[in-house]
Amino acid sequence: MFVTGASGKLHSFLLPIIALWDKQVRLILSEVGQSMEIDDARIKQVLGLEFGELAETTAATADSMIRYGVVKAKS
Repeated sequence: MFVTGASGKLHSFLLPIIALWDKQVRLILSEVGQSMEIDDARIKQVLGLEFGELAETTAATADSMIRYGVVKAKS
């Protein structure tokens, strides 16, 4: 099994070794390979929030990051 990260793919059996030195890896180690079910019904009911589509939200986030100088746009 591979884990995809910012710099590419990594064999998941290496993660416990890397977690010895990397606190961020240690934090997510128990969740690697797990499936998560997330239900937004309560937040919609209580706060009346509606969420956009993932692709649309991701594109808007990327645009904002470019606009505010967090990342540079590809030329």
